[in-house]
Amino acid sequence: MGGVSKLIAACFALSAFAVAIIAGMMSGNSSTQILLNAVIVLIVCYPIGWMAGLLCQYVVHEHTTRQENAVAAVESATNESNVENSSEGENPQPESSVEK
Repeated sequence: MGGVSKLIAACFALSAFAVAIIAGMMSGNSSTQILLNAVIVLIVCYPIGWMAGLLCQYVVHEHTTRQENAVAAVESATNESNVENSSEGENPQPESSVEK
């Protein structure tokens, strides 16, 4: 499960790195200052992206668990109603449409 959060963290950090480089070049900073700021932003944004990735994984896991539980509840209710219908004396085999 940790792979997705690390991927999101890396994408977030590299995007911030690219934005910091472009913003530094647009403002006319020296190349040393641009790279220093970009590396700082990269280091700061990785844990933020990792936490956001963990949050996304948790939300998706909870959603899928609830959906699976809802489907299981519907299936068990359907199975129970089928068992009740066959125990009431109904013929579970289909009747022939050909008259004798």
